[in-house]
Amino acid sequence: MAGGDTTPQERLEGLLTGTRREGRVAQALAGAGKRNALIGAALHAADRLRRGHAATDLERELLQALRAAMTDAEIKEFGRVYRETVDKLGRLDAVPEVITSRPVDSGYSVANLN
Repeated sequence: MAGGDTTPQERLEGLLTGTRREGRVAQALAGAGKRNALIGAALHAADRLRRGHAATDLERELLQALRAAMTDAEIKEFGRVYRETVDKLGRLDAVPEVITSRPVDSGYSVANLN
């Protein structure tokens, strides 16, 4: 991409790892810890969708919200980027460890938010 532009996937990886620090979204995510539980749950749900797992109650709601702005193919791509970043780094600046440590075959539900 010309002029230093990045793909949405590259921007997502930068936000998750903390290497992208400019902009309102990056500032909001930086060091937010547990406040980012829903963002992490949405990315976990995107990865589970990509792998064909049934969505939990919470994941269904989060995927529905994502579908208002993205196609399933785009959502799955974000899930792939999320999972690859977790696999590479183990921990992410922008997502609580309770989510990043959860295996893809284990969904994240409303009950898990407490």
